[in-house]
Amino acid sequence: MLKLSGASLQTSLSLSFMIMSVVVLIVSAVGIYFGVQDIWQKRSEKSTLQLFEQLQYSVDVMRHDADKVSKLFLIDPDIQEYLETISDKAIPSPKKSREGQALRSTRWRPTKTN
Repeated sequence: MLKLSGASLQTSLSLSFMIMSVVVLIVSAVGIYFGVQDIWQKRSEKSTLQLFEQLQYSVDVMRHDADKVSKLFLIDPDIQEYLETISDKAIPSPKKSREGQALRSTRWRPTKTN
């Protein structure tokens, strides 16, 4: 009987040790999982924010360059003259008539600004 109770005690101690080990492992795994998940979420948010800031900077630079080019088109007389010669070639000239003279005289021409 002593052996039976000894075997029973040994079995119950081994079983309780295994259960406690499994509980500790599960708690540790859950803690590590949520810790890693939090780290990934923070990195993802930071990366997304950096991408949007970079995109905003690129759009601002492109807008600034477009403003410079448009101001150059408005101010530079050589470019104005070139654009006028292109538009003269692009618009087919109507036959010499009163309609053609009216169309040519009403065509919009940009004014020079200083």
